[in-house]
Amino acid sequence: MFKEQMNKLKNFFSKNKKADNEEIEEKTDKKKIENLVSFLIILIITIIAINIIVNKDENTTPKEESAYKILANSQTSNDDYTDELEERLEKILGTMTGVGKVNVLITYTQSSEVVAMYNENSTVSHTSESDSSGGTRTVEEQGTNKEVIFTEENGASVPATQTIINPKVEGVIVTAEGANDANI
Repeated sequence: MFKEQMNKLKNFFSKNKKADNEEIEEKTDKKKIENLVSFLIILIITIIAINIIVNKDENTTPKEESAYKILANSQTSNDDYTDELEERLEKILGTMTGVGKVNVLITYTQSSEVVAMYNENSTVSHTSESDSSGGTRTVEEQGTNKEVIFTEENGASVPATQTIINPKVEGVIVTAEGANDANI
């Protein structure tokens, strides 16, 4: 009889343990789902933020766009300048007696530089103050405001050019047919 009651108690407690284990498993499953949902929400917000940042970089103002075009054009004009100079040097050396085909390569220490025109406004203000004890204080403020001057070319705003500084030549390589003769 005592053993039967002990077995009944054991069964009762083991059933309660099973029920407790099932509740714990349900709670951990719920936690996992909540963590997964939180992770997905954070991931979506991050993707949206990155998309907004990238779109802001792509949407430049027309003035910024034209400034970028000017920089690109200055690189193109630098390449044109290089090609033109190499061709001129090849033609000059090719006219020498006894010289055949000439190839020239020119390298530069820097690229050409386009200096834009600016509209510059400078302001200076002087302020003098005296206090009741006879002391004076003088304040001088200076301010400068520079804005690039834009002109209209083919319906687009383009910065006005003050000067173009040509690149500095670093080295020149010349190969020519007929160079085996010391006189040539």
